[in-house]
Amino acid sequence: MSLNMTFIFKNLLAILILEIVFGDDPPCVCPGESTLCKQFPYHQGDDKKQVIVISNSSLDHQVVKNWRWDSLTHILDHGPWDNNSDHVMCETHRNNHQYGFYVEFPAGYNASDLAIQTFINTTRNRTHHQFVDFVGVDLLRLLGQCGNSDQHIDDIINVTDTAFKALKDGLNIEIYCVMPWEPPCLKTPTCGITPHLGKICDGMMLYPESYVNYCEDSCIAKATVQASKLYYGLTEYEAYGFPAEKILMGIPWYGYNYTCESFSPSDTHPVCRLKMKPSDPKNSSSPLVCDLEGSRTKIRLGAIEGNKMDIVVSDGLFNRGDQAPYFVYNATDKSNTTYYMAWYEDIASLFFKYQLAVSMKLKGAVVFSGDDLTYTDLGEDVSGFDTKMWGWILHFLLQSPDAVKNEEKNYAGMMAGIGIALFLVGAVLGIILTCIALRRSKQPLRRPFSRDPAEVDDYHDDDNQQL
Repeated sequence: MSLNMTFIFKNLLAILILEIVFGDDPPCVCPGESTLCKQFPYHQGDDKKQVIVISNSSLDHQVVKNWRWDSLTHILDHGPWDNNSDHVMCETHRNNHQYGFYVEFPAGYNASDLAIQTFINTTRNRTHHQFVDFVGVDLLRLLGQCGNSDQHIDDIINVTDTAFKALKDGLNIEIYCVMPWEPPCLKTPTCGITPHLGKICDGMMLYPESYVNYCEDSCIAKATVQASKLYYGLTEYEAYGFPAEKILMGIPWYGYNYTCESFSPSDTHPVCRLKMKPSDPKNSSSPLVCDLEGSRTKIRLGAIEGNKMDIVVSDGLFNRGDQAPYFVYNATDKSNTTYYMAWYEDIASLFFKYQLAVSMKLKGAVVFSGDDLTYTDLGEDVSGFDTKMWGWILHFLLQSPDAVKNEEKNYAGMMAGIGIALFLVGAVLGIILTCIALRRSKQPLRRPFSRDPAEVDDYHDDDNQQL
């Protein structure tokens, strides 16, 4: 019996055991609301894009009821499977939206490995009992950081093909793959990973990180995800056979605070270089890579907006190339001066990403992550969500291109109407002012020489006096 057939047999046996234990219809986890314990189909249509918010049910279960549900279409739960995630699932279905959960694909390449079998069985079990509509599968560890050999490429294709078939077998779910901004093994001419995933993934979520692949990248502080990388990655995915209508733009609802190993000031763009470390911790002579773990800390948008440092070197700068804001500050003590560079997101940088999703006709956008939406510049909002940041989702931009064009036409028509009205008002006022001016300048006819002195009358002809 082949390896794949052995794996499929074991997987089907595990599924059969689960069906015997739990039965065809698992108990509803929504107390008194059995109508919520079903899958909620989503029909995207032409009226809007998908808007997925990644939630952490461990943090969001108490505030999720206050969320602005009209700004989203799906919830992707990053929390563990427990009572909190059950509560978020019920709330999501109560609002007629789709519920899914986020899992990481194991970094193994043999479909019969215990880790992969456990991954499949656990994912299927949760999908069945939580009436899950879709699953987000993180493939970043599986794909790796650097170049792939031909054998590695074949292993990835085989293991994902087998595992995804087993995940979907008998279940009506969609699988959204979490992928780096750059297509895997881009520089390998014969690489078939991207077109393969384009067939087996129902959607692809671009992970919003510049440093997902940094083996050949410059080790400097940079935007959470650079505009140039986003555009380049999207065009390459399409070129390699992954259609744009299956791609969702990753929106980073956070930023990073970088510690500079060295700092070079500049009037245009200061450079903050990061620490480096051996790529192999056990081999000090191995090639150096960025020490990201030791050089940066993740920060929420509300936190970075409200707690900028006192000693700011350059404040409120916006890099047009990266389409993202940043600022630099230093912390001085008696021995040395350390510089820091903070890259984050604001309404302008988010607007660019949403606009790119619309202009390239993508499937939609994914907000990483929802728990950041409950944070203000003063800390956790007592009302459960930050109204300002929910407005930053800019849901109107994620309507269909036709809707956006119609809105643009409305604006154009309105401005044309205003222009015509102003022209007519100006013309009427001009006529009125001209009449007033002419009326003031009109004088009655006077006799010739009427303003001459009286003694001059002696020299007038008698005929003229008769006039």
